[in-house]
Amino acid sequence: MKKYFLIILIIIQTIILNGQITDRKFLIDVSGGYQSHKDNVSFGNSYNEQTINSGKLTLALNYQLNNYLYIGFGIEYVIWQDKQFNSFYSTDQATNTSIIVDYSPTSINSILLPSLNLKLFKNLTDKVSIGLNISNGYGLKYVNNQSISKWQGIYPAGLVEEYSKSENKSLYEFSLDPEIMYFLSDRVGVKMKVVALRFDTIYKTQFLFSSKTNEVLWSVGLIIAIK
Repeated sequence: MKKYFLIILIIIQTIILNGQITDRKFLIDVSGGYQSHKDNVSFGNSYNEQTINSGKLTLALNYQLNNYLYIGFGIEYVIWQDKQFNSFYSTDQATNTSIIVDYSPTSINSILLPSLNLKLFKNLTDKVSIGLNISNGYGLKYVNNQSISKWQGIYPAGLVEEYSKSENKSLYEFSLDPEIMYFLSDRVGVKMKVVALRFDTIYKTQFLFSSKTNEVLWSVGLIIAIK
């Protein structure tokens, strides 16, 4: 863990030493991302399918303290759905009977996370800038788990069971998010941001662009500067 913080300190010091004066006193950030993927696996008489959809939306307002540092407030909303379908089929030719078992679990997760942010900022050119966002957030995670189990055959006729449970969890999160910005004009630009290091109280440490959840790591958006 010490080497991670050493890397962070080097990045911070580099930005500080090379900071340039800018008249962009306020920065409004609007960014988001979406990802979706589907996996199918068949083996013998079994079939498994998993579909994951994830989305993220972030809004932040930052104020310039000096030529390399901004401080601000942000809010982030994340939602992802993990839906599975599992099926097993069996036939007994001796008795001429067949059995089909289906199991469909679904997990819907959402996070609402207000945060206090620091942004280390460096102008490479008049149009291109880089930044490092340091975010501390405390919010709420909502989880809803559902499942439908179905058993059917020639005899007996079949059985269906449904299950649903939801819960709320408090969540603290600390993250480091590098970003690059390209200003289309003096006041409006586009940006790309990635979660490099994250720690939270549920999934613990996630490092170097990897995630233990199905959350979106890469985000794109707009940045609006106010003099």
